[in-house]
Amino acid sequence: MKSEKGTGSRWKETEIALNRLRSWLRVASLVALLVAAALPTAADDVGITSARLLELTDGGYALEADMPPMLVGALRPPVVPERFTTARRPTYRRVGVSLVVRYEFSGSDLPLEAGDVLLLPWARSAVLLTARWRDGEVHRAMFPRSAAGIRVPIETLRPVERSAVSVARRHVSAGLDGAALMLLRFLLVLGIVTAAGGLRAVRLAIVFACGHALALVALDLGVSTIPQALAGAGLALGAALVARAAFSTDRVRLWPLILALGLVDGLGIAGGLGQSGLGPGEMVPALFGVAAGIDILLVMVVVALTGIWQKLRRPKLGSKVATAVGSIAVAFAIASITSDLGTAGGSSIDQADQMAALRFDFRSGVGAGGTAGAGRVAPPRRLEDAAMAFLTVEPMEVRIEVLLSLLDFIEPLRIEGDRRSVVPVQVQGAIAARAGKMVADTLEVVIDGRRAVPLLARTDFVTVAATGVAIREQPQPELLDTAVLGVTMAYGVDRPPSEVSARWQVFPTPATVVPAVWTDPTGSERVELTPEQPVLQWANDLSSFEPPPVRAVIVDPPQWPVASSVLVVLATALWILSNKLTRPRWKIVAAWVALAGAVVLYPFARRPVTLMGVSGWAPARIEAAEVLDDLLTNVYRSLDLRDEEAIYDWMAVSVIGEQLTEVYLENRRALELENRGGARARVEEVEVLEVSSVRRDGEGGFRVEATWNVSGSVNHFGHLHYRQNRYDAAIHLLAVDGAWKIRKIELLDERRVL
Repeated sequence: MKSEKGTGSRWKETEIALNRLRSWLRVASLVALLVAAALPTAADDVGITSARLLELTDGGYALEADMPPMLVGALRPPVVPERFTTARRPTYRRVGVSLVVRYEFSGSDLPLEAGDVLLLPWARSAVLLTARWRDGEVHRAMFPRSAAGIRVPIETLRPVERSAVSVARRHVSAGLDGAALMLLRFLLVLGIVTAAGGLRAVRLAIVFACGHALALVALDLGVSTIPQALAGAGLALGAALVARAAFSTDRVRLWPLILALGLVDGLGIAGGLGQSGLGPGEMVPALFGVAAGIDILLVMVVVALTGIWQKLRRPKLGSKVATAVGSIAVAFAIASITSDLGTAGGSSIDQADQMAALRFDFRSGVGAGGTAGAGRVAPPRRLEDAAMAFLTVEPMEVRIEVLLSLLDFIEPLRIEGDRRSVVPVQVQGAIAARAGKMVADTLEVVIDGRRAVPLLARTDFVTVAATGVAIREQPQPELLDTAVLGVTMAYGVDRPPSEVSARWQVFPTPATVVPAVWTDPTGSERVELTPEQPVLQWANDLSSFEPPPVRAVIVDPPQWPVASSVLVVLATALWILSNKLTRPRWKIVAAWVALAGAVVLYPFARRPVTLMGVSGWAPARIEAAEVLDDLLTNVYRSLDLRDEEAIYDWMAVSVIGEQLTEVYLENRRALELENRGGARARVEEVEVLEVSSVRRDGEGGFRVEATWNVSGSVNHFGHLHYRQNRYDAAIHLLAVDGAWKIRKIELLDERRVL
């Protein structure tokens, strides 16, 4: 009986525990549903944070980030160079719909310099960072997230012009960082010593360096680089073949294989350098520096191993070493190929698309740019104040945006009803027109001492969310209690302004306070407008933030390595003559010295040369990428203007013929931001990712097949929006009066990345 009672008691306790668990699960599900219902307001977040690095004093800096309040938890204090000390706690201030989080660090007599890196451990896909230095320089760049966080090289925000010699010197030790590739090179060297030995091994090490030199020439001629994983597999297989030669009884000619391996390794190094953000003119010196560091070390190792090998003189040891080298090399080759195929099969999207995929909002179940799930619509949100004003100052435009709570302006706008009334679609146009006229008639904007006349004025019904404002896609009945109007007025400027003021004169009651926010490329601030203090003032100097001017891209004659060419001819002549003399040793030495001099001078001693027939050659792919980058930047920079005639004048600098209108319309459409009213995207960056081919088009020009990204942003009602498009196209270039111009664009593919 006791046993039965005990069993029944345990069952009862278990049932009570299960009931409690069910209750907790119901509560958790309800909380999750409530949170999910509130989270569509975050759907406008694309995972990119706008931030600013400000130099305050000598050795003192502030890092500010704009974030929606609900996402502030994604930020962590930055990791700064060890000589600085970061403030224990950040400070916060409200600006528009965002919080500005501010971190300060100081304590060093040595300021931030080109070699420093900031690490931002932020749960964001990327950061658009603007740096303002005390000397007035302003630079802006976007930094994507990596596995370790968001790396911000200071050199990008404060670029320093370097000579070819300094670029090469800076990269001398860069090749030693890749442990796996250096191990493969050491295996190759060990195979050379076991297969050749003596002075022949040293000569083969020099032949490997000659392969690196051939890679310099190949890079100059536009030969495609090789992925480092594939180059590593090639090195491993080459090391195995060299080790196999140790078992051959005949003397094997290894120098062609060693030369080819040096070329493959050099192109693999170039492939890695292509991802490091080097300019087109820096690639060859950087590759020379990396290769020089590797080759000097390998020759020293070969000399040391050869000396040791000559002393040991153990044939059995040689076969064992060759077997070990071959086995390890084959294992490395299989691992490299498998890893490369696994990466290719596991993800068919590139780095930029992976960054976009990270922006999927798992909490709301939709993409960052999408809409909420079926059947779930974000409830209307009332504007907290009667009105809000936003002043955005850009180098080529000043924009005033105003949000009006319709309920607070029913008397000025002659609307009948109360907070429970509904504004039908049929009268919304008339109400919007009256609101726009009210603002235009009473708002006085002065730019650099002159009263400004807007180039654009429009009014829309908008929706307000915690992360931004969006124009209604389709008109719908609006509840008067939550209806909000957005008024946009844009003013064009010929140069970056120094002073802007806006006088606000519409206050529904004497006690009304209108929050106002000014924003420029380097910061933002919130103030309050009252009947006693009705002027929103901005005073600054954006002259240092002026975008690069639109200038003709000059056709430069090719830079030829004249000194290297002369030395190669001399080395060839000495080599030929040495075969005809009885004592040719000094000739051979002189030939090697001349060849070494040609390699050393190749990246540095160059002269522009225009020869008969040379001017018709197609430019190398590196040069074509540089020309295309400048031309496309000119085209997109033209779109920053509002005046159509000025846009055409600027675009005519880089585009010729009937293509001018087509290029203008296509790129204007591509950069439009949906549901942003009169706001237009301002181009932040044009990045040419790849030039796959350059060839003559049969019409006196060149056909360049290329892929590039265009990144743009716009500050709209106090919130920053982003867009990035990727294009694959064939662009026809033509030299006209000594300048490159775009004659035709054949668009092959276009897709939105952000």
